[in-house]
Amino acid sequence: MSIQWTLTAGFLYCEVIIVIILTLPILSARTWYWIFKMRVFYLFDSWRNFTFGSLFVYLSIMCVDSVLSMFRAMDEKGSSVSTVPGSEAMINSKLFRAQRNLYISGFAILLALVIRHYILLLSTQAQLQKNLSTLQKQAQNAARFQAQQQQAPDNTEEVDRLKDIIRQREKELEELNIKLDQKNLELQAMKRQAEGVSREFERVADQAQSMQRALDSVSNKKDD
Repeated sequence: MSIQWTLTAGFLYCEVIIVIILTLPILSARTWYWIFKMRVFYLFDSWRNFTFGSLFVYLSIMCVDSVLSMFRAMDEKGSSVSTVPGSEAMINSKLFRAQRNLYISGFAILLALVIRHYILLLSTQAQLQKNLSTLQKQAQNAARFQAQQQQAPDNTEEVDRLKDIIRQREKELEELNIKLDQKNLELQAMKRQAEGVSREFERVADQAQSMQRALDSVSNKKDD
């Protein structure tokens, strides 16, 4: 086997090992997601697409080469009229190697696509599990809040009762203010009345003094 096909077979064996490791139930999707997010993988993250693209192109070239080799071997077998001993066996050997290389390159391409898609699925599943966990926590918080709201009718009634008391007190305070204003008006009216009575008393007193002086004057005249 040539160097390029040895390298291709090595890729295939590595891919088989990777698929076996990924499919083992020893690690969860979240663990794989954490592993893929490690710094070692993060450093090669920018080269991931380039590496996969280069590998895919290389395997595709090898696959096309194996197909061409297979068709050449089939053409040689169909047009061979040589009576040289071992020529047919040599052609069959070429055809076998071409078919083997086609299987190797074909399975390598298939497993490369499978691994890439499987890793994307693992990452997506882990992200969905993370989002689900977050949503579950939010749902639990919402459920607790709803339970508190449902358990809060007594508090609501207490608040409503306090609000009613406050409204009642405000109403009573307003009524007291009205009554106070009325009392102030009545007090001012009584004050005015008192002032009027005082003035009237002073007037009457002045009249009484005038009358007393007039009587004293009349009495003095009679004495004379």
